Amino acid sequence: MAFGTGPLTVVGNTNPKWIGSLVSNVSYEGFTLGFQVDVRHGGDVYNGTRGALANKGTAGETSNRGTPVTFQGLLGHLDADGQVVHFAPDGVTELPGPGAANTIQTTYNQYYWQNIGNSFQAGQETDVEDASFTRIRQISLSYDFSKSLLKKTRLSGLSVTLFANNPKLWTNYDGVDPETSLAGPANAQGLDYFNNPGTKSYGIRLNVGF
Repeated sequence: MAFGTGPLTVVGNTNPKWIGSLVSNVSYEGFTLGFQVDVRHGGDVYNGTRGALANKGTAGETSNRGTPVTFQGLLGHLDADGQVVHFAPDGVTELPGPGAANTIQTTYNQYYWQNIGNSFQAGQETDVEDASFTRIRQISLSYDFSKSLLKKTRLSGLSVTLFANNPKLWTNYDGVDPETSLAGPANAQGLDYFNNPGTKSYGIRLNVGF
């Protein structure tokens, strides 16, 4: 992924380090428990929704406006030639390269959240997040009625199944879903910009044999 109006810079990689699935069916005395658990480790997603909300001051994280903060980093600025320099102890002479650790205290304010602390306009990596997750993709519980119970009927088989799709997700991603994609099924992945959340579904299934 690349953002900004200047030279393109890679700020994330949508490809996970690895993915895996655990699929199993366990049966006992007519009952069958089936499930699929999917795991994705690594990969990035751009949370554009979060960036836009922070830019407009409606995200919860912007409520810290007025709070003092000393940002981590090194003292320095750009000189007339666009080179990184820092001031000598006299406060006038410019020395090449960054200086010591930053000790200047400032506050979170409207300017910060509109221009620095979000990616809506600034095009920074601020809102690129880890898309790792563990998800119960599918789980079901079935019961097959025994042949002895069906002897007095014309049925050769009867089973009932309770099922759920995507009932549970564990992730540190702040957006609606780490698997969401603004481009839908297209090749462009890792873009979340006011996307709809993923769907969950629950149901009951009846299988009848004659």
